[in-house]
Amino acid sequence: MSRRYGLWLFTSPHPLADRRIWREDSDFYQSPTPFQTRIGIRYTFSDGRLLPNYKGMFGEFGPLGRPRSANQLFKSMFGGGFVSLRRSSLPAPLARATGFAVLSAPGIRFVSTRGAHLVAIALVRDEDGP
Repeated sequence: MSRRYGLWLFTSPHPLADRRIWREDSDFYQSPTPFQTRIGIRYTFSDGRLLPNYKGMFGEFGPLGRPRSANQLFKSMFGGGFVSLRRSSLPAPLARATGFAVLSAPGIRFVSTRGAHLVAIALVRDEDGP
């Protein structure tokens, strides 16, 4: 089975410190943010905690630089599981980006939001099933 993943790029100086994009509680568990709510990430209550329903990751580009293309970023994350890009924009937004999110979730909306620009949608083989 394949799963659709979206690639959002962030332009704020430190995206993981921006509370619109990433937030944690005092025990380092994620909390809902405006970005996550806008794209359709849901949280469920389990084991006394709110847990998100997405697969993927958030990250910042460090001193080693950023990948040259969305294709290269997906291949480095998923290796042989990467199938194809369904939509991709030009590399200019990637050159200005300071961070990224690669996410998939049931009912996710592939839309851009304030400070988070959707630049690619990829199809990736999923070994875990739905």
